[in-house]
Amino acid sequence: KYRVAYYYAKADELGRKNMQPAYDALEELENCKDEIYRYKVKFIQENSDSPVALYVAGTLAITKYGRGEINKVLALLSEPLRNSLKGKALEKRLNNIPVYVGDQYLDIDMLDKEGNTVNLSDVIKPGQYTLLEIWASWCGPCRGDIPHLKDAYSAYHAKGFDIVSVSIDANKEQWKKALEQEQMAWLQVCDKGEGFDGFIVKKYGISGVPSSFLIDPQGKIILTNARGGWLDTKLIELFDK
Repeated sequence: KYRVAYYYAKADELGRKNMQPAYDALEELENCKDEIYRYKVKFIQENSDSPVALYVAGTLAITKYGRGEINKVLALLSEPLRNSLKGKALEKRLNNIPVYVGDQYLDIDMLDKEGNTVNLSDVIKPGQYTLLEIWASWCGPCRGDIPHLKDAYSAYHAKGFDIVSVSIDANKEQWKKALEQEQMAWLQVCDKGEGFDGFIVKKYGISGVPSSFLIDPQGKIILTNARGGWLDTKLIELFDK
């Protein structure tokens, strides 16, 4: 429902003037996800001795609720279950997820178009919101999102919003060709590694592209999956309300 409403509206000028149905569908979707999360947490609480509760804890979409949620969830499990081999393995896995909402962004070395090293910390400016967008020239959904990123950049850059796009292209010439074709106005850099064996993929724990993180003026990640309507509604909240 959200995808149809969002991308249909984005398809023409008239549609872009009324994105509210898409944003309403997105709110409904996020409310549903939150309800599922609460339902799972309630199940864990009510079945704290059950190995099924341990399994359910491992399926939680926990990163959007912050790193502090780890101990809250694990504390709902019985002590024997939490201290079991599988309980300890779950605790280790949750703590080793690289990025939670509320974490500081992770610095990394990248390459510009000329092959010079650029640190992420050098280009994320204090005092503004920055979208860290990880993509590849061969990724259809990544290329499809570029017009939407251009809309967001045009609407909010002057208000304090910036984008840093990091390509994971192994073929740097294909990346440069895509930059010529797309003509994006914001900073373009490339991972020093190649594809999903690259450094930024491992450092941020991503499993696919596009992957995006919205960073606040203090350097904290305030939104993961920061694309499409998720990005739009967050920018409206930050800059238009």
